[in-house]
Amino acid sequence: MDLWLSPPPDMELPVLIKSLQNGYLLLDRSALVVGGPGTMERVAIAVLLTMLTAAVIAVLALGISVLARTSKTKAVVSGLRFGMVIAGAWWLFAALAWPPHTVRITESELVRTVRPGVLNALSLPWPGESTHVPKGAISAFEHRSYPTEDATCGRVEKVEALAGEKRMELARIVPEGKDCEQERKSAEQRLVRLAALLGAGIQ
Repeated sequence: MDLWLSPPPDMELPVLIKSLQNGYLLLDRSALVVGGPGTMERVAIAVLLTMLTAAVIAVLALGISVLARTSKTKAVVSGLRFGMVIAGAWWLFAALAWPPHTVRITESELVRTVRPGVLNALSLPWPGESTHVPKGAISAFEHRSYPTEDATCGRVEKVEALAGEKRMELARIVPEGKDCEQERKSAEQRLVRLAALLGAGIQ
């Protein structure tokens, strides 16, 4: 599916955007995903949350069965099944197709959407908050490198949109691996190119 949804190779900006969607299967090819763990980490968290949610529902079902004086075993099994199906479906969907933080790039504006999430990895099934920034209000797109103690290589590479004194983060790459310098250079090249292509659209 990821290969099928990929944009044509001759379109540079869509290719860059697709590579910065953090493994999500998004139909919207104009959306950048900002931050969050990788796909396998999100799926692992989804499995854990599914089990926890199902356990909570089973405990509630047990309490109801005690009050109603019905079969406790049947209530617990039904609660577990219901929780596994409903919670599992949502958490897996959130892990694969519903990121907590996105920035959608249109011809006239940037739309940042931030949704409530768990561990900045899986969105909760609640509405998010969207911020619309007209491209006319943006003075520049910049690549910047920041030090961080939360990454193996000690750096995080970002592209930010400048609107007056405010900055909006559009994309983030955290270099990881044995060769930190090579990973950092690769991330820098991609994000410098992204900033240049986005900047060409406001000139």
